[in-house]
Amino acid sequence: MKKWYEKLKRRKAQGKRRLRKPELSIAEILAWADAYHQRNGKWPKRNSGPVRGTLHETWSAVDSALKNGARSLRTGSSLARLLAERRGVRSIGYLPPLSEKQIVAWADAHYRRTGAWPSCVDGAIADAPGETWVNVDALLRLGGRTLPGGSSLPRLLERRRGVRNRSELPRLTIGRILSWADAHFRRTGAYPACTRGAIEESPGESWHNIDAILRQGGRGLPGGSSLPQLLHRRRGVPLRLEQPALTEKQILAWADAFHRRTGFWPSVGCALLSAGQHLQWITLEACLREGRRGLPGGSSLAQLLAERRGVAHASREKLYAARTES
Repeated sequence: MKKWYEKLKRRKAQGKRRLRKPELSIAEILAWADAYHQRNGKWPKRNSGPVRGTLHETWSAVDSALKNGARSLRTGSSLARLLAERRGVRSIGYLPPLSEKQIVAWADAHYRRTGAWPSCVDGAIADAPGETWVNVDALLRLGGRTLPGGSSLPRLLERRRGVRNRSELPRLTIGRILSWADAHFRRTGAYPACTRGAIEESPGESWHNIDAILRQGGRGLPGGSSLPQLLHRRRGVPLRLEQPALTEKQILAWADAFHRRTGFWPSVGCALLSAGQHLQWITLEACLREGRRGLPGGSSLAQLLAERRGVAHASREKLYAARTES
């Protein structure tokens, strides 16, 4: 009985030795991965099936051995982590750490390449495959990959490169706007108009934007005013009379009157609307096309007459003769 029991134990031990898988090494696994990448143009994953060139070896078993520290391997790794550390393969679970210095370097390269600083909508980062500006902004805001959070891409560029942060513009006051206007007057001898470009005393600001904010409100201002009205009220600058709004109905009435007088429909080559009007048809054409003086834009004098008066473009060969009428 004792001999039979010992014989059974020896058989079980021999069976375990036969079932025991061979030891693995990091160099061996990396060589398999390099061969896989060379054949397939991509790196292996846990579910990539059998390891080609081996007997009964699978990538799943390799990944388990790396995780569990089996087959003479150290514990605490994985196939994805090994490839990320030793081959630089991007893996969502093992992304490399980020720093503000690295992000600013990418932003500098973007500026040298495009002439503009990056924003969240600029897509992929050309100098960092797999990274995007929107993800970098999210990490700066929420933290992660060694970034502490509480910042953003616009804030970082404002702090490190002096880039104007449009999402967090400083508040405006009437006193500050008037001080800029006074400086403009001392420099040029005239107060600014709402179409006169940048404000030298405040880089990034423009008189056009200031006028829009005074009208619509924002950045601490209530709205309902304008730059000309402010300068008139606080500095005595005379107000220019604003041109009255136009309507398509009014333009058609002028066209009908022109047709009754001349027998022709007006064109952009015609002169004044009538003897008492100093508004030209070419001016109305620009208002219809560009949406000035209350018009919606996207139209023209010819299109308006064709749609509302049935004047075909082909039947207007004599209209040019009417341009000398005044």
